Amino acid sequence: MRQKPTIAQVAEQARVATSTVSRVLNGGYASPAVKTRVREVIRDLGYTPSLTARNLKLGRTGIIGVVVETSQSAWFTELLGGVEQRLADERTSLVLGSLSPRGQYQPGSVWSWIRERRVDGLIFARPGVEECALVDAAKSAGVAFACVSPEQDLTDGTTLRAMNRAAGRELARHLGGLGHERVAFFGGKERSLAMQDRLAGLVEGLRALGVTLTDARFAEGSDGAAGVRHAQYWLSLAPAQAPTAAVLGNDTMALGFMRAVQQRGITIPDQLSVTGFEGLPEAELYWPGLTTMAEPLRQMGVDACELVLNELRGGEGPERVTRDYAMQLVARESTGPVSAKRATSELHTRAAG
Repeated sequence: MRQKPTIAQVAEQARVATSTVSRVLNGGYASPAVKTRVREVIRDLGYTPSLTARNLKLGRTGIIGVVVETSQSAWFTELLGGVEQRLADERTSLVLGSLSPRGQYQPGSVWSWIRERRVDGLIFARPGVEECALVDAAKSAGVAFACVSPEQDLTDGTTLRAMNRAAGRELARHLGGLGHERVAFFGGKERSLAMQDRLAGLVEGLRALGVTLTDARFAEGSDGAAGVRHAQYWLSLAPAQAPTAAVLGNDTMALGFMRAVQQRGITIPDQLSVTGFEGLPEAELYWPGLTTMAEPLRQMGVDACELVLNELRGGEGPERVTRDYAMQLVARESTGPVSAKRATSELHTRAAG
């Protein structure tokens, strides 16, 4: 039976020290030439490092945890895809912690991850007020962590966030360029930092154009059902009061909103322009395609993972890193210029009746 090659044999054939081989394997510094030589020898010998031994030596578990209120959202799926992409070449496992797996807030498993050091690092997706205690516990325990799109101002820790205020201003310019002067914002949870920033940016952008926001409303949730409730409100308005453009706080709500008004005979964008935020894949598949401000979610997932791994390698700690990501306007068929047909009395009255 052929003996399994050892790290010492790799070092000997690559003409380097075993510590250099270890650095190459763990993503540490080595010159490009040395990295290439070591990797070629590893491939030729068929060397496979022992993850158990490595983790025991480093005092680690070899696991990164991702924490989110609920994993049942397209926003989170996109973010998670980026985390998985970054971990594809790492000898590190991924575990998922849903804080509301049965519709009730149950953070117990994540608490145990932190207390018992079951994970080397954590990525918090959209942490809010409820998650502040978990973030503080991770910091106190010395667990590497990053927070993506926090719903609460977090003064400590690595933070990755979209430039929501600037995105709101950009969306205002887009709608203003189409001639809209009656614009409403329909958001999700009012305490959400993202919702507040998107609204603030929209107001600023419209004000710069000499336009005042017609209406701003929030819902208890940020799902499709919340979009439907906003649609019912819009349908209840008199034609002269109804906004000609509806800005939804995210794509999921926007799609629910669009479906509800279309079911009542409203034509998009001839009678009503609709926009969202986040840039989810579903926004492109729906008809008419949803105009949205796209958040680089996959890249944010990649970067959050990289920052946690970097901290584990001895890089910058959680107090030092904040990254802001620009959002991109993706103009599709759900927005169009104000026309004589838009929100006419006959059609709107029929839809609302």
